[in-house]
Amino acid sequence: MKIGLDARYLTHPQEGGFRTYTQSLIAAIARIDQRNEYVLYTDRPADLTPTLSFEERGLASNFRTRVVSGSLPVREQVALPIALARDRVDVAHFLCNTAPLLITCPFVLTIHDVIPCLPEAFPRPFGSRKTRLLDRYWREVIPLAASRAARIVTVSESSSLDIQRVLGMPAERIDVMHNGIDPSFRTLDPDALRTVLQTTDLPSDRFFLGFLSKEPRKNSVGILRAFKILSERVSDCGLVLVSSSRDDVAIVSESSLRDPRIIALRGVSRDRLVALYNAAVALVFPSYAEGFGLPIVEAMACGAPVITSTAGSLPEVAGDAALLVDPGNTNGIAQAMLAVLTDERLSRSLRTRGLERARRFSWEETARRMVATYMAVGATWRREASRPPAESEAAGGAVGDSEEAAR
Repeated sequence: MKIGLDARYLTHPQEGGFRTYTQSLIAAIARIDQRNEYVLYTDRPADLTPTLSFEERGLASNFRTRVVSGSLPVREQVALPIALARDRVDVAHFLCNTAPLLITCPFVLTIHDVIPCLPEAFPRPFGSRKTRLLDRYWREVIPLAASRAARIVTVSESSSLDIQRVLGMPAERIDVMHNGIDPSFRTLDPDALRTVLQTTDLPSDRFFLGFLSKEPRKNSVGILRAFKILSERVSDCGLVLVSSSRDDVAIVSESSLRDPRIIALRGVSRDRLVALYNAAVALVFPSYAEGFGLPIVEAMACGAPVITSTAGSLPEVAGDAALLVDPGNTNGIAQAMLAVLTDERLSRSLRTRGLERARRFSWEETARRMVATYMAVGATWRREASRPPAESEAAGGAVGDSEEAAR
């Protein structure tokens, strides 16, 4: 079977989020499936061999790439469907929330969360005209794409419930497949840790790690305020905030909470991020809404205690391996930070439970389930196409349980 994957985020410069999902899932599929043929549709030329970790054998022999360029709406709604038709793709997979609305083959759609469809609940900071237009495009296309998908995949039970509630999709059309963890996120020996960190000007030997974003739902201001409360009680600790955007870093420099013990790092490589997770007192991740919350399991895999939120998918992903806090209660966040900092038994327990919890998240397992979904969607589409028109209409064209159909 020929499967087309919308892989545009592989060539985008910003780390994390959709790029991590696209890169990790495709690399895992390549490791477990040498039978089917795959076409990766990028939006610009790039050497994907190092990106997908195929250094030993080059890009897998059953994978090829095709560049389909253009701005997002035109590329996605016009150019990509034409390319899929010309390539005679059997099943397409759109990995990041949106998809073409007119397409000749069945498709799988990954919806990470419905946050873009809830602008009132999770407002974004005022952006450029281009940003506002793209936000509107997402709000309008996500529900329509969901209604046309042969199968919807999402990354948590929490997101599945949101898709049912907000988009009106029935539960039987949705498969929950958790994100995995790249093997590079691991515990480091002291020498390796020291080698990576020696070029980083850390504010203290004891520091908390967080992520910086101008999106209010990420609650960066809550982290800063909680650290301010903590620093009034403990003077010898710092806060390191990782960002992928210059605009995000401005939060710290513009904040009335400026403190020499707080630093913002932009453009952090994966090796350095792994080292920061290893060295941190804890990851502080008190987001108001996440489809999955990959940083918390990355941190757990590196042996870092985790403080995260009671909101959205985060309790589901963290299980009993993290301290859960109300994201709106900065005093509560500060108390959790103080507890991890001063209670060695608690810190060790969180590290142990986190390492065990992280083992449950595997990209290979997700890839196996995803390939089963492709096979099921393709088989159902062929079966429906071979029926007389009256029978096909009576059947309704629904795809049954993907894994059962794939057997």
